[in-house]
Amino acid sequence: MNLVVDAVGNKHSGGASVLLEILRTAIAHHSIDHITLLASPRAVRQFELPDSEKLRVMDVASAESAIGRTLWAMRGLDQYLQLLQPDVFLGLNGIGSVKKKLTSLVFIQQSLPYSQESLRRGSLGGRLRMDVIRWITRRSARAASHVFVQTEAMREIISRAFRIYPERISAFMPCAPVLPESAGFSPKIAVMKGDRAQGVLLYVGSNEPYKNLDVVAQGLRRIPESKRPRWYATLPEDATFCSKGAAISLGRLNRAELRESYCHATVLVMPSLIETVGLPMLEAMRLGIPVLAADRPYAHAVCEDAAVFFDPHSPEDFAEKVTRLLADSEGRARMAERGKAIVMRRDAVDPYRAMLDKVVEIAANK
Repeated sequence: MNLVVDAVGNKHSGGASVLLEILRTAIAHHSIDHITLLASPRAVRQFELPDSEKLRVMDVASAESAIGRTLWAMRGLDQYLQLLQPDVFLGLNGIGSVKKKLTSLVFIQQSLPYSQESLRRGSLGGRLRMDVIRWITRRSARAASHVFVQTEAMREIISRAFRIYPERISAFMPCAPVLPESAGFSPKIAVMKGDRAQGVLLYVGSNEPYKNLDVVAQGLRRIPESKRPRWYATLPEDATFCSKGAAISLGRLNRAELRESYCHATVLVMPSLIETVGLPMLEAMRLGIPVLAADRPYAHAVCEDAAVFFDPHSPEDFAEKVTRLLADSEGRARMAERGKAIVMRRDAVDPYRAMLDKVVEIAANK
């Protein structure tokens, strides 16, 4: 079976992690003979692709700009697919083929276009961009043979937003990524070691408005300075929350440095109003780090009973929950054990294998 995968735009972070897991599984799958990956150019990818005789990589530089990305979705992708003639196509970014003769499967990983609560935080230009993404994804999903998402919460959102029968959508909760151990000591993380007395909060992500970092900054100001934990974030030094002294910048970390930062954290904070999954929560749970997350469906789907949830619109609730959590070492230990148990249970399922089995099944039945 010849599989073509569109991963144009997957250059780092969660999208890269998902892509690598899918490629690993596809390479090992006995029913998949050849994989052609349509990708962002190697110069802008911040990860290495697996080396396999099964895998051919085609860099698509023309789709890197906003206009180029739209043109790619509207006609560029279909032009490539007409040349490649795959048995089945898998689009990892909500973009698929509208050609009736092709078995096209769409994987929707972006949740922001479907959350009005989150979109209201962004600029007019940002909202217009999300409108375009939602329109392109709707067009692709409605034409697709099947749609993949990562959580049941996202399955409900997409079914309702695009008026697609739930039976045409499958949810595969991803496993927690395994981060490599560092071969040496990272000076970026050194500063975290001395701050454990009052607790160390870690935030892994960007400072986009929907990430809702204001609630963390405002909540920490409500805690007396003598009891206030230190907040470290994977943000640049000139980010608003770092330049104003609310958070301490870690900058962008490689995967080994990221693991080291988790190991020096007391609690991971995830204040986002919306996430497709929220991979940092999975990474923290694998390493036994308690999670303090926004009380939203995505966080409950990922963490189940292995997190403390707070009202993402209430700095007071954040301050109360983080103070209580930092004071309860036994409670944190219990939460860490529950998180590890959830990760082990999901590892046993191997969701990416189940997803690729579904891809093969759909292609065989067309």
